[in-house]
Amino acid sequence: MTMSELHEMGFEVVKCYTHDQFITQRRRNGNIMIETTWDRNKDYNRVSQDVMIDETYLETINKKDLLYLTKILNR
Repeated sequence: MTMSELHEMGFEVVKCYTHDQFITQRRRNGNIMIETTWDRNKDYNRVSQDVMIDETYLETINKKDLLYLTKILNR
């Protein structure tokens, strides 16, 4: 994903820093935090990406949503 794709999905930058030829952005959208590092010397190719999901408590969940979450989170 590119910086603009993350922005279009509603992820806002909460921290950004450069180091050597790299740029790292930490973005948040609700309970999802995504930290991506790009290489500025290689047309901003993605070097690494970490996705963190905050603790979320759901009082109820339907079977379809539970199956969907299970499939995504247990890859």
